[in-house]
Amino acid sequence: GVIDLVREDPRLVSVRGNNEQKVVRGDKNPDWLRDGDREYFESLPVAISFDNVLVVHGGVDPQRSLADHTVEELLTMRSPHGDGYDGPFWYDDYDGPYRVFFGHTVHDHPVEREHAVGLDTGCVYGGTLTAYDYRNDEFRTVEAKTHQERANSKIVDPA
Repeated sequence: GVIDLVREDPRLVSVRGNNEQKVVRGDKNPDWLRDGDREYFESLPVAISFDNVLVVHGGVDPQRSLADHTVEELLTMRSPHGDGYDGPFWYDDYDGPYRVFFGHTVHDHPVEREHAVGLDTGCVYGGTLTAYDYRNDEFRTVEAKTHQERANSKIVDPA
């Protein structure tokens, strides 16, 4: 599956997200988990940086340095003021120094700001799977084949 694809293709990079963290902590033990998957999730970095780019699953507080963030914040942050879906969102006020690529907050289309790019377009809920091709500066999307139910109130309009 997808885990094998990412593990085996050196061109693909991944960061640990909140769901992988739940498996690492033992909070989740999904049926599909195979030998070595938990260790693989634990080996994933919570942030990747190169050039002026930062990749995290959650987000960053614009008022604090990267070193001042907890692992949990990098995995789950939507807002520096709590974890709601009503905003304001961290990327609304973020102006660098990194261009941050993030997920965790579901949008109906990618968020594209000068310093923040949101890639979670709700594939698991019937949206699209969105990737960003850094070399060619373009989004790639694939339609979901199946989906789980989710309240529309948890899908953010990045206006």
